[in-house]
Amino acid sequence: MSEALGGRWATHPVVWLLMLPAASMLVVLQELEPGTPTPAWVLLSALAQHLVDGAVVVGGGALIRRRHPVLPVPVIAGLWLLAAIGRSVTGAAVAVAAGGRDPELLFRLLSWSLTSAAWVPVTVYAIAVIMKRRATLGELDVIEQRLRALRDRELRTSETTRAYLVSSLSETVVPVLDALQTTLAATRHSMSGAAAAEMSLRISQVHDRVLTVVDSVGSLPEHEEAVAPRPPRLSRVVDLRPDRPWSTALLIGLSTLALLLPPAAAAYGAPSTIELLVATAAAVLALGAIPAALERWPIPGVPAYMATLAGGVVSVVIALLVMLTSGIDSITSNGLQLAPLLAFSLGGGNVMIRSAIAVSNANDAAESVRAYRGRELEALEVRYLAVVAQERERLAQIMHGPVQGRLAACVMALNFHAGPDAEPGEVAAIAERVLDHLSAASSDLGMLISRPASSGSSVSAPEV
Repeated sequence: MSEALGGRWATHPVVWLLMLPAASMLVVLQELEPGTPTPAWVLLSALAQHLVDGAVVVGGGALIRRRHPVLPVPVIAGLWLLAAIGRSVTGAAVAVAAGGRDPELLFRLLSWSLTSAAWVPVTVYAIAVIMKRRATLGELDVIEQRLRALRDRELRTSETTRAYLVSSLSETVVPVLDALQTTLAATRHSMSGAAAAEMSLRISQVHDRVLTVVDSVGSLPEHEEAVAPRPPRLSRVVDLRPDRPWSTALLIGLSTLALLLPPAAAAYGAPSTIELLVATAAAVLALGAIPAALERWPIPGVPAYMATLAGGVVSVVIALLVMLTSGIDSITSNGLQLAPLLAFSLGGGNVMIRSAIAVSNANDAAESVRAYRGRELEALEVRYLAVVAQERERLAQIMHGPVQGRLAACVMALNFHAGPDAEPGEVAAIAERVLDHLSAASSDLGMLISRPASSGSSVSAPEV
């Protein structure tokens, strides 16, 4: 929990911007005078207060985070409290200077302190655990994808290595070997010692190319391994059954009252306060009953998060009906002015608080699964590399006799028997024998390509 509350989302500019609409609505409600339109300076006050909040939380948090990547909970709580005080002082100053109002500093301090304590930690915590779950599920997807690919490759290692071997030899070695035979057949009777040395070098390069082809078996990633999966959708991240529906509903109701009760009581008095209490209580009943009922009697094919959304929608509708039609407060316009923030609080709290609880619990399980699958992947990679090494060694042994042995014999013959001082007749004789062995090597290579590699046998190259 301390990492989520003190991590980067605690002072992130995105979180600060997300809080602007609700904070502005609360400022309007704090400055509201029943029966009069909202003056322009109230919106200016809302903007000024939010800028002060950003300077304290985002700016101050960035400075402290230079030494502490994860802020201690007392430090971040102090920043949030300081921001609430900054909002209160700023609001009071703008009200006095621009609106000619009393500062009402104590009321503002109470309202912003309750609001910050009820909403800021849960918002930060919910975003932090949701993003952590998204990252964990993304890592798990990558691990699962690699596991599937490695298992598939392990099952068909022989086929894969043979296909790669055939493709590489056919594209790079066979054409060069054919060209060498053609050149040697045309020039063997008139070949000089220098030409023999050049031919030796070219055959040596073919020999080395065969080694390279064999060594690279199993080292090339398959296409599906090179493409990272997309990050999981938010619907998948929060597709969780609501946990503890009744206690969570009560917490949402208390958070709503912490946000709305002080300004409602100050602006409209007792009737509107009682109406707000009744509306919130009715919403809490819906927030608890609907998820609990859907948990006990789930509807087939309906995602788990629909219980959360259904409870939130019904609770907002019930609360607004009470505020607008109950008659507890005879002035309907008072309920209309409270309705937007009430709907925002119940709907947003339903999503944020339920997500914070459900996702936090799910993260522990997801992290355990990710760690387990990660260890399984490491073990499979080690096993796969061992299988590839064995296959590469088997191919090297197969290739050594019929192909590499003959090519090496050709190189040795040209180097030692057809030097620069050799007689033309002697060079021609060596070239004739080298041509025979090149033809034999080409034939052996063709046989290896045309039949399963496991059936190849080592054929000793005759001495030249």
